[in-house]
Amino acid sequence: TGEMEHIDKELLDGLMLNQALLNGEAPGYMCHDEETEVLTDDGFKRLDLIHEEDKIMCFDKTSSSVRLESPHKLHTYDHDGELIHFSGKQLDVMVTPNHKMLVRLQGSNDWKTVLAEDVKPGMRFLAHSKYEPDFEIEDEIHIDETISINTEKYFEYAGYYLSEGHMSCQKGNYQISISQSKKTRVLQTMASCVGNMGMKYSEYDYDNRSTNSLTICNKKFVEHMKENFGSHAENKSIPPWMKNAPIPYLSILLKALLDGDGQTIVHQNTKNHVYTTISEDLADDVQEIAFKCGYNVRKVVHVDTSKDVNSKSRLLYRVKFSKGKWSKGNEPRLKKEHISKVSYNGKVWCFSTSTGFFVTRRNGKIGIHGNSAQVGVETLIRRIEAWRTT
Repeated sequence: TGEMEHIDKELLDGLMLNQALLNGEAPGYMCHDEETEVLTDDGFKRLDLIHEEDKIMCFDKTSSSVRLESPHKLHTYDHDGELIHFSGKQLDVMVTPNHKMLVRLQGSNDWKTVLAEDVKPGMRFLAHSKYEPDFEIEDEIHIDETISINTEKYFEYAGYYLSEGHMSCQKGNYQISISQSKKTRVLQTMASCVGNMGMKYSEYDYDNRSTNSLTICNKKFVEHMKENFGSHAENKSIPPWMKNAPIPYLSILLKALLDGDGQTIVHQNTKNHVYTTISEDLADDVQEIAFKCGYNVRKVVHVDTSKDVNSKSRLLYRVKFSKGKWSKGNEPRLKKEHISKVSYNGKVWCFSTSTGFFVTRRNGKIGIHGNSAQVGVETLIRRIEAWRTT
């Protein structure tokens, strides 16, 4: 950096520092373990799945917002030594001791950075932010040259389909249906949505069933929905272009998802939402969307024990999210038992970014912390202070 050019090399050598260390490019300065993921423009990714063209979700401390950017560089190194593990119900971070952590002190409104080895009980981590998309979307979604759907209605219908939809996509039988209990207000909302999509549909009310179905028979539309969202419950997902849409559209999608397979519990004037699915990809996508909509959100895995004992058990993925001062995990507060040191032998990695911070996830829990490009400078300052007092 420019500041470092004015510091005599002999002084740096005397302080046991070098330029690579100051730039955060020396072994031991790359921060996260291999289980940590980064949020990209193509969803959450582990180190082995990251591509050079991926943009990552960076946090801007000045504006308290997140946005997608191309990172300056991805750093990876082998590490055989100690890592610090911050682990609790609402948080999971594993980093090198010199990793730059974003924390808020008890009683303070300001966020500051400290090294991981200096994090103390009582400090809080940041797990949510406001999203600034750089992606614009048209007022209509064009299925083909003859079918165009209002974008808001398209996002709403997609949410209903992902939660309550099923399809048949084979020769001579192309149809897609969404179903809902006759007793809920959601059925009327679904019918209104489908009715405003500009496509022919049929509503089926079976006397021997507790649900009604809204069915569209259109080959092009069915094929489009299959390609973008999947055809069975276990393989449903949300395409990247949709997850990167502006917040108003994401909010419509999220509400429709919740209306279908969600549950909302009000506690201390805070709405706590839970979305359940058997598709891990869809759970990841819903978590990403909820985060972009400003929620604190985590993903948990449960074993479905409701089946017959002779049936094969399956995994259920639950996305839990809330917003506001009293939301669970709004700003996770560290306790003594949340902090531990662990031995580690494997890859460590980090990005250098324009903002100095980016969004990660570990074991379904999201965190916002620093990259290590400036840790060397902070180390230099500490060494100089120690040198002055000797």
